[in-house]
Amino acid sequence: MSRLGQTSIQSIDMRDVAFGYGEGALVLDGVTTDIPMGKVLHITGPTGHGQSTFLKVLACLVEPTTGGVIVNGTNVTEMSFEEFVPIRLEIGYTFEVGGLLSNKSLYENLALPHLYHNLLNAEDLEKRIHSVAKRFRFDAFLERRPAMVSSGLRKLVSTLRPMLVNPSVLVMDDPFAGLDPETARELKVLIEEMRGSGDLKTICLTSRDETWPGRLNAEPL
Repeated sequence: MSRLGQTSIQSIDMRDVAFGYGEGALVLDGVTTDIPMGKVLHITGPTGHGQSTFLKVLACLVEPTTGGVIVNGTNVTEMSFEEFVPIRLEIGYTFEVGGLLSNKSLYENLALPHLYHNLLNAEDLEKRIHSVAKRFRFDAFLERRPAMVSSGLRKLVSTLRPMLVNPSVLVMDDPFAGLDPETARELKVLIEEMRGSGDLKTICLTSRDETWPGRLNAEPL
């Protein structure tokens, strides 16, 4: 897959980040860390201790209640829309659950980032989507909506969608959960291929599969 993003991400730092949902207790409180670029970072900890929230803040999907996420030396909340879009394209995020639009087909869901940001022409986009669908054996289901396919396939499509943009930073929330063993193996191969190409430089993930991050020399956090 060719590289689509235009902005090189040199650094991602969290500074005194706190985050809470509504009026509830804080899920994150006082988090300060520098993300090791060019590495694989494995986010570990007991269930329910904020790993998924940490990843969403890291991927700039939600704003911290206090503190900041600093990308290339600039707090993302201080960026204009035009400044943030190239950053958005360089940070791919895979949801643990959900993430697909129910009123769109699998093909349309996979195409969304490309169509929204006008990344590829229709012919190249179609080739890219059909290629990955054939590789993962769901090309016959591309026109079906999420409710018409298995939860495992929904998970796979949600995971593949940001990868089709070929980001330099990939934030993954338990990407192999709910996948059959063959599909999980093939997804690991694809991620390793992307990292081996040199375009995908940094991976931050949670995973119940402790062996695969170790194979990539993941650093725990």
